[in-house]
Amino acid sequence: MRILFLLASLLATPIAAAWAEGPIVASEAWAPPSLAGARNGVAYFTLTNHTGAPDRLIGASTPVAAKAELHRDEMQDGVMSMRPAGPLALEPGESATLAPGGLHLMLMGLKQPLKPGDRFPITLTFEHQAPLEVEVDVQAPGNRRQGARTQ
Repeated sequence: MRILFLLASLLATPIAAAWAEGPIVASEAWAPPSLAGARNGVAYFTLTNHTGAPDRLIGASTPVAAKAELHRDEMQDGVMSMRPAGPLALEPGESATLAPGGLHLMLMGLKQPLKPGDRFPITLTFEHQAPLEVEVDVQAPGNRRQGARTQ
């Protein structure tokens, strides 16, 4: 009987660890400080889809801004521009990283400046998964430290 209990415990551990990961996990969430008087800011993070099915990030909101949208930096004819990116596809087992110079979450209509050391929540909305709240650290890019995982 003890052997069966031990075997069941050993088998349950990886299952519990995988479940604890959550279907989609956000990690390394950070935002640079906003410039004095700036009405817009930006946030970056990595999303990893631990499910066996595709999903899509379809929206975001935060109490620090009137609006949050997924945007992409693009170089076109030697001019850098920023454009809305639309939904972000998240394939099973893959990650998508929002980082400077590429995809980012644009925070429009900041209600307060983003200052180093501040933290604020962002709620991410997916097509299939329940909303995910991500805690964002405001950090200068040169002083950036690894962010905590958010589930």
